[in-house]
Amino acid sequence: MLRLRKKLPSALLRALIAWLLALGLGMPLLCGAGLHFLLPRYVLICAAAALCCAALSLKRRLLPLALGTMILIQIVLFILGRGFFRQTLTLGRALLLLLRDLPLATVLHGDWLCLQLAVYLTLFCDALSSPDIDAALPVTIVAGILSTEWMMGLRHESLYMLPVLPALLLIYAHTYSYQSAPPSHRPRTSPWAVAAAALLLVLSVLIAPPEGAKNPTLAHLADELQEMINDRFFFRQERARYSLESDGWMPLGNHRLGGEPEPNEDLIMQVETSETAYLRGSILDAYTGAYWYDSISARRYYWNAALQQDLRDELTQKAYPLAASLPAQALTVHFASGGASTLFTPQRVRALSTGARMTPYFNLSSEIFITRNLQPGDVYTVSYLPMKATDSGMAALAEQHAALEDPLYEKAVAQYTVLPVHIQQEIYEIAASVTANCATDWQRAVALRDYLRNNFGYTTEVETPPADVDFVAWFLLAEKQGYCTYFASAMTVLSRMAGLPARYVEGYLVKPESGGVTNVHGTNAHAWTEIYLKGLGWVTFDATPGLGDADRSGSLPPPAPGDTPTPQPPEGSSSTPSPTPTAEPPESTPSPTPSTAPEATPTPEPTPTATPQEDAPSPTPQPTEPPTPPEDQPPRLPWLWLLLILALLLLLAWRVRVTEPLYRAAHAGDDAKALLALWTAILQCAVLLRSPMRPVDTPLRFAERASKELSIPLRETAEAVSALRYGRHPVRRGALKAAREAYGALYERLSLPQKLLFALKNAFSKR
Repeated sequence: MLRLRKKLPSALLRALIAWLLALGLGMPLLCGAGLHFLLPRYVLICAAAALCCAALSLKRRLLPLALGTMILIQIVLFILGRGFFRQTLTLGRALLLLLRDLPLATVLHGDWLCLQLAVYLTLFCDALSSPDIDAALPVTIVAGILSTEWMMGLRHESLYMLPVLPALLLIYAHTYSYQSAPPSHRPRTSPWAVAAAALLLVLSVLIAPPEGAKNPTLAHLADELQEMINDRFFFRQERARYSLESDGWMPLGNHRLGGEPEPNEDLIMQVETSETAYLRGSILDAYTGAYWYDSISARRYYWNAALQQDLRDELTQKAYPLAASLPAQALTVHFASGGASTLFTPQRVRALSTGARMTPYFNLSSEIFITRNLQPGDVYTVSYLPMKATDSGMAALAEQHAALEDPLYEKAVAQYTVLPVHIQQEIYEIAASVTANCATDWQRAVALRDYLRNNFGYTTEVETPPADVDFVAWFLLAEKQGYCTYFASAMTVLSRMAGLPARYVEGYLVKPESGGVTNVHGTNAHAWTEIYLKGLGWVTFDATPGLGDADRSGSLPPPAPGDTPTPQPPEGSSSTPSPTPTAEPPESTPSPTPSTAPEATPTPEPTPTATPQEDAPSPTPQPTEPPTPPEDQPPRLPWLWLLLILALLLLLAWRVRVTEPLYRAAHAGDDAKALLALWTAILQCAVLLRSPMRPVDTPLRFAERASKELSIPLRETAEAVSALRYGRHPVRRGALKAAREAYGALYERLSLPQKLLFALKNAFSKR
């Protein structure tokens, strides 16, 4: 019984280490699999498993006997089609499905995943916490596992790795010190390790190139490996983003829409496609009154990361339409000139195949880009689901889905209906008048598109809009003609006023040509609108007249230009939406499109300076700071873990204090224990100062040698220790004073890291 009582503290300490390690290594994996709700259960299972291991370790033969019996029982159950191992195979298949973009199986087996991860990981961590192995081994293994989890993308979950830190400190302190370990337990150099080290040395000498030379093949491989690692795990450099300004469609610069464009005719790319495609470059959500910008995409995510699969599927709308299965299309892009890092892709990408050294990423705006600028010869293929408002059957599809429960619809409404507060009342009244007789979101969107197509003319010969007037107001109330940036901006703003989530998109409009390959020039740059329809998700609407496909959606044909009355503000209308002002972006916006279009009948001229308040001039939009999206913020560390870490730190501080040698000597209770505590501290300081007591040394022999090496008198203390140990003589009071002085002198000679190491050794080493 006495022997068990001596072993109990060590067993409990080992259980604590195994528990903390299992928490720090396992909780990030559960969070990465989307199983946050199982964390409390995982903590309890790990604690129970660690205590079981501690109880079984009190008897040397009990733990292997228990494990052997459990394995035998599980083998029998496995043969019968049941048991822990059988469930392990099922769980393995679920994890394979997770890697194949089917996470549902993992969620369904979440309970078993939690149980098995806790059991296996706790057994593994219990083995690492053994005091009979060198501390470098568990530290290296744990550091490797944490690095792997970090590079897998578990960076938001890194706070859950914190329990590993006190566990590693406890492992280091729990290993046998040089003085306390018997000779049979001291680390010995393995002959195999010596042989392996010698072999590695010989190989390194043989393959090492002469000084100043390097193997070109190996250097190339090293550069490629470094580039691959940087691209996949450490891509944080500022990227070149596509802008319509690069194609000549924003003559006033990225922070000003309008003006007469000068589109270039350079060949940008060649696209293999069989249908009209809108290749998206920049997706912009915030409007200042002068230009559009992206306020939500500060973060970027690796396209092929399994842990980001759910986010990628949500942004590319893999589940939409909610109640229909539509055929996918494919196109291939051959880049012919240098450009930005943007991959121009249609909506709803289902699969992406890139060329060599093209590492794809995406952001919260659903833009796709690579880690470098595109170069001539770059090729990529995209499989996508076409979702254009002009596609056949879209009207019936929209009406069918309008009544479905859409989990992302409210989020889209909150984020993509924001407008600046300065827009005058006349624009709201136009939106209300055009959509007055519409019953559904689809009808409202089509009505707004057809209103712009039938009542405003397409031209590139426009006047420069005034700097102090809202751009959309200038287009609708004064200019009444323009090119694609005019129509796309007006369509997006009017849609938001009608309660439709809408965003402004810039890219290229690609129409199929004979031979299946379309040459895309700078004149094909374009801007359009995407509107979120309930149950369908984002749908492309192009309000620019004369571009895109003919409407085959099944909606009613638009009236002739002369038949469409100019919308008049409803009498007595006083209800004005109060949108939130948007903000100045870090990045710029571009401008749009080509080819001529038929002239449309303009509307009667309203006054462009009219505002909701009578006789008040239209103010210049004042951008404010863009709000930070909640998705970009890492999850906060639960208060439970903060309290646990604080408690461990307080426990460590208390332990360091009560094990300090002078404190121990003062509270020892008798002079003999005080002298031995000080003598042990002297020996530990001597070890750190590279003058340890040898196994064959007596206290007097050690004192004689150490006094010369360290220039500190130790003989009086050594004589008192010898008299106490071998003769049971009482301790003289002068000997205690000499021991305190010797310890103080040795401690003062320690460096700061040595003092920290000394404190940890005292706090946790066996006595």
